[in-house]
Amino acid sequence: MPGYTLSMNGTVDSRYLCLRCKNILKDPVQTGCGHVYCISCIPHLKRDDGTYICLVDKAPFAADQIFHDNFMKREVLSLVVTCPNSPDGCKWKGEVRHIEKHQSTCPEEKEKCSNHNCQKLVKRSDLQRHQEHECPYRTQQCSLCGDSMTAAVLKTHQIQDCKMYPIQCRGCGKEGIPRGEMDSHVNPIHGDCEAVERTCAFQQIGCSNNKKMKQSEVKKHDELSAILHINLLLTSVLRLEEQVKSQLSMGGAWGGGTSDQWMRRSEMTIANAISSIDTVVREQTDLRQKLEDNSMRLVSMEKRVSTHRDQFPQSATFSSLHPLPISDEISRRLTNAENGTNNIEFLVNETRRELNEVRQEVSSVKRQLDCAVDSIRRLERRMESVEHNLALRNVVLSDIEEHVQKQQSVCSRTTVSMLDMALAMVISDRLIH
Repeated sequence: MPGYTLSMNGTVDSRYLCLRCKNILKDPVQTGCGHVYCISCIPHLKRDDGTYICLVDKAPFAADQIFHDNFMKREVLSLVVTCPNSPDGCKWKGEVRHIEKHQSTCPEEKEKCSNHNCQKLVKRSDLQRHQEHECPYRTQQCSLCGDSMTAAVLKTHQIQDCKMYPIQCRGCGKEGIPRGEMDSHVNPIHGDCEAVERTCAFQQIGCSNNKKMKQSEVKKHDELSAILHINLLLTSVLRLEEQVKSQLSMGGAWGGGTSDQWMRRSEMTIANAISSIDTVVREQTDLRQKLEDNSMRLVSMEKRVSTHRDQFPQSATFSSLHPLPISDEISRRLTNAENGTNNIEFLVNETRRELNEVRQEVSSVKRQLDCAVDSIRRLERRMESVEHNLALRNVVLSDIEEHVQKQQSVCSRTTVSMLDMALAMVISDRLIH
């Protein structure tokens, strides 16, 4: 930054002024030749070869010959000066060391307008008024259409572009028509401009009058041909009704047949899916019951084996006994004991075989249960898909039914209205005659 700005009304000894910017020295430095500059002005003295040149005696000096002049700095900061904005009315007066702080709040200090594209410098005290009321680049809203734009183009916008700006019709001379409604005003079918010629609106459904007419002529033709127009309109409506019924009949058959048939097919599909799910659930219940029965059977067999072992704890040693000279009674008892041991061994083997069979059956039941669970999940996913498709098609059917009802309602109201008009005109003609 250059030196401190000197007030136009103030005077300072020239030795306190920078030899380049002519302002009061700011962070003064002294060159090898003894002259003093602002530190920010030194780079402007540099030449292409890297040396510096003094503006006073044109003597060159190197960068290492530049020194901070603290003595000069203390003297400068102690100088008493007036505000640089004193010509504009600021009354501040004080030492140079406080001038920057004062300028940051001085009401007479000029600042650049913050509105886009505005380059004007305005007093700080007047800046808000300028930005909000005077600046040509301030944002304003069109009072007619509500669009936002800069104040500089607002008037041009209203005269040339604004859709709500009132203008005059070049054809009939009518005034006060919003620019955006001019196309509707001069529309050859629905407009009300007297200068625009048009044909009869009922020509498309059979009116034989193909002559171009002005607005007043069209009204007269409509009055004279009202009965004819009503008959043509009724015929057109009946034909449209037949077309709607035909399209509805064709549109309701996504997979062949009418919409009612499709609904019956969808309901049958859902019923079959529900029946399949119920069957799988019943099978799963039966499998679970069978598993529980087998488990109880296994527990019972284990109890029987344990009981037999308790009754014959030494049966395993009977076969190793040596024959001794004992009585027939003892021999008979020993024979019975050996036979009992054989029976127990047979029961144990049979129990083991049955246990293996039960284990295999339990494994099979578990596999069947897993298969049943997988089947249920697949059926649930299929059920969700069917419900989703049914919901989508119900929405389509509802839209079609609503559309048909609206068409029928419009046709009915139009037919009744036309018949009432025809009847009224017939009665009027009879009364006149």
